[in-house]
Amino acid sequence: MLEAKRDEFVRLFREFARTYPYTPDGQNHLVAYESGREQGRQNFEEIVAAAERGEDVADRVLLKLIPYKDSPGYRKKGAWIHIAPATGDPRARTKAAMPEDWKESAGVILHLVRRSEEHPDELVEACREFSASPYSKGFQAGLITPILNAVRPDEFLLANKKSVTVINYFSGTTFGPNLGDYPDLNSTGHALIAEVARDMRELGVAEIQDADLFDMFSHWLVGVKKYFDEDESESPPTQAVLSWLRNLRTQTSPDGRFHYKPSILLALLDLLDADPGHPNSFGYEEMLAAFKELAAELGSSVTEDQFSQPYLRMRNDVFPLQVWILQIDGVEEIDDSRADRPAYVRTHAPSARIDDSVWPCFSSPDGRAAIRQETIRIWPQKRQGKQAPWFEPLERPLGLEAELRLILERSNRKEQDLLAAIFRRAILLHQQLGTEGFLGAQPKIPRRLPRRVPAGAPRAWLLPGRTQRQPPTPLREHRPLRASSPLHHHPCWLPSHSVR
Repeated sequence: MLEAKRDEFVRLFREFARTYPYTPDGQNHLVAYESGREQGRQNFEEIVAAAERGEDVADRVLLKLIPYKDSPGYRKKGAWIHIAPATGDPRARTKAAMPEDWKESAGVILHLVRRSEEHPDELVEACREFSASPYSKGFQAGLITPILNAVRPDEFLLANKKSVTVINYFSGTTFGPNLGDYPDLNSTGHALIAEVARDMRELGVAEIQDADLFDMFSHWLVGVKKYFDEDESESPPTQAVLSWLRNLRTQTSPDGRFHYKPSILLALLDLLDADPGHPNSFGYEEMLAAFKELAAELGSSVTEDQFSQPYLRMRNDVFPLQVWILQIDGVEEIDDSRADRPAYVRTHAPSARIDDSVWPCFSSPDGRAAIRQETIRIWPQKRQGKQAPWFEPLERPLGLEAELRLILERSNRKEQDLLAAIFRRAILLHQQLGTEGFLGAQPKIPRRLPRRVPAGAPRAWLLPGRTQRQPPTPLREHRPLRASSPLHHHPCWLPSHSVR
């Protein structure tokens, strides 16, 4: 995963961890994974045993190996209730579509599941065989992978529209819903989850499998936050540009204040805001000057090669279309490997333009506003001296900011932002000095504390002159947390007075 995508993932997962798992829907999600798998495994074992006794199990396969939504009607029928259900009634739909052959459909489903359970290393061949069968029509990954996940949870991921969308977005892939894509999707998903597992765990969500946690995050991102929904109020050119932005591959500046390609786009927007009649051609030198000016506003200084590289390489971002088009001069094909040589780039790519199909978005004030808003949303800038660091979310340790916000929100106290800033300042001071104290107050004989604040809840040792061996008398009785909460076993004390 590219660094910009990883930063975006951590930012979104932090919001998910703070807002969703402790809602009623989130709590239902947490317990549904294992209970659904347990019932699915039991269904599978019973059907296999019945089939080996020579019984007709076709009806049971379509009812108990395919996921159904939770409703009194489906429960009465004995259907398999699952957190990622099919739309409608797949058994009735299959019988209606193939009145003569529906039992053969059930047969190829059972064969696929049995082969995958017995020989998980044969998944590619099993999925290819299933997809080639005329009786597999209508059964895509969203219907089949829940039972694969139930019988082999460590091997097979859930693959529904939500999880596929998130895997594709963060991995830069284009997998579809067909079961033929599933083996590669499964491998890619496992690699992605392994890469972000530590971030997910440090943000302190309940103890469930990493794959389940990722699937739950995918459900929230797509179904609750609706992160990928297109804004129908936007024009088609604007929608295309915003989609291109979300797939932009970029890197962060060494001081962490900005991202290179997004900053080139923001510099271009600044030029257009200053001169709305600017033609659709932007010279290397004027873009470089605007880029340097923008970096200076953020408190950064940049070298020309830090501009020439993204200026040249942004032409390689072509999904869903190529927005950034260079004028090539003096060479047949420009050499990307020489992007760090400003003289070469300046000579052979003296200007750039925006693709004609989306130029109306850049040339209109509303379009520029939408581009700027989305660019800054995905790649937030860090302006030097804009505000004290304790008014910004804690970046390290991962998970501490989410737990701090959770404590304050549950306290129902006024001035929560100010209280959060006070705690952050104490934590940042502790991290900086590695000594005991609060807001700069030090005891006469300072004692060393651990250099890193633990990823658990903020504790009593953050209060003035206290140590972990001498907890303060609570000013109000702390409320016990649920055993499933990441704050369980970490009592904390909150002051009973409000900050005025």
